[in-house]
Amino acid sequence: MGPEEYQPRRVETIDDVVALLASPKASFTELMECVAVSEASRDWKLRHAAAERAFLETRVEGPTAVFSLTTSAELIIDNYLKAAPSLSELGPEVAAANTWLRSHRLRLDTAGAADFADEKLKLLAELHVILSSSEHEARVRLCSRLRKVDRSDLGIEAARPVANADNENVPALTTLGAAYCDMGEFIKAERVLRAALRLRRDDRTLVALSRVLQESGRPVEALDMAKTAFASKVSSHTAHRLLKAAAGQDPDAFDEALAEVEQAAAIDPEKQPDIYLLLLAAEALVDAGRVGEATRIVEAILGHGGSFRGPEARRFLRVKAVAAQQPSLFDPPLP
Repeated sequence: MGPEEYQPRRVETIDDVVALLASPKASFTELMECVAVSEASRDWKLRHAAAERAFLETRVEGPTAVFSLTTSAELIIDNYLKAAPSLSELGPEVAAANTWLRSHRLRLDTAGAADFADEKLKLLAELHVILSSSEHEARVRLCSRLRKVDRSDLGIEAARPVANADNENVPALTTLGAAYCDMGEFIKAERVLRAALRLRRDDRTLVALSRVLQESGRPVEALDMAKTAFASKVSSHTAHRLLKAAAGQDPDAFDEALAEVEQAAAIDPEKQPDIYLLLLAAEALVDAGRVGEATRIVEAILGHGGSFRGPEARRFLRVKAVAAQQPSLFDPPLP
């Protein structure tokens, strides 16, 4: 090995992060390690610096440009939102994230990640609007959106006053319960969600409670609840929960759930199958290591002329790439 050949460095401490960020050369992998170490230390300034350097130093024409740019941009936007210590201080951070993304979206567009930029700008615009409203419905929607950006702590701050003021508001109770689950507060989550179910048997409440039961170590009850939700209403939401709950059981339970989802996707032979349900089935098979069966579903989606947009398009590209045993533009480079 020649003396000039680049040697990757281990990043384990904040001092390592500072040293690497001060050096003239750093790989994408090293910068992502800097992000992880900074996050563990809750040093958001260093986390932002590492992610932004990864974004700016990625070649937009490179083979993994889409993955590198979207990963680092996601981290930067997340960093702005993480910086807000309370709900009342979130507005300026949302505005700053929006400004950053608009000023850098040309790199994303050039690399072929325009859909990603559009999706994030839409989310930030919605957050900006609903943050300014005190209406109960807006507060519940705010909680839901905050859960999507990993700020369930602030989501609880938004939804809890609504649930306290209107203890028969099922959407508020359901969203609050789901946010409690995100934070690992399973006892509170179950209590709130069962209160919602006593008021109305809603499929989203059933889905949220199934997840609480699974994550608190009650897989059999979780699967039963997921089956009830799927029987109540067939949707991507209930299908995803059914497959997740069944994956934690024996292979027969998983196969049964998979068959139910595939059957529901093709319930009307005169119409195109529900490709979103089929995508969920293919992803579940990939997660289970059954790539050959996932290939069959990918071929069925393509055979019906199915096409996706936004995050679903990226998910399909990943599954398709795994099925073909090839790297996807949205996946990290192979070692």
